Amino acid sequence: MADHDGAYHQMYTDPLMVADLLVHFVDEPWVKELDFARMQRVNAKFHNRLLPKREGDVIWQIPMHSGGELYLLACWIFLTVPAALPAAGNLLNLA
Repeated sequence: MADHDGAYHQMYTDPLMVADLLVHFVDEPWVKELDFARMQRVNAKFHNRLLPKREGDVIWQIPMHSGGELYLLACWIFLTVPAALPAAGNLLNLA
């Protein structure tokens, strides 16, 4: 992971920050069902000899009060040159 992306990684690995981001920025009814007291980070270091090494991703397992669980994946796309429309690229990744 590049040094300048350390702040983003630190932010998304803090359980209180992740919970706060979901509660205040995701206006969906299912967010109220999330049990943030029991959320756990999942190992996100996947290494395969045929695939590139990925270490920037963060995965959270968040149980729901009503049963079941949500897996939240925060991943970074590292660009070697600045993107002309980074926001549009991020929207495409959500689709």
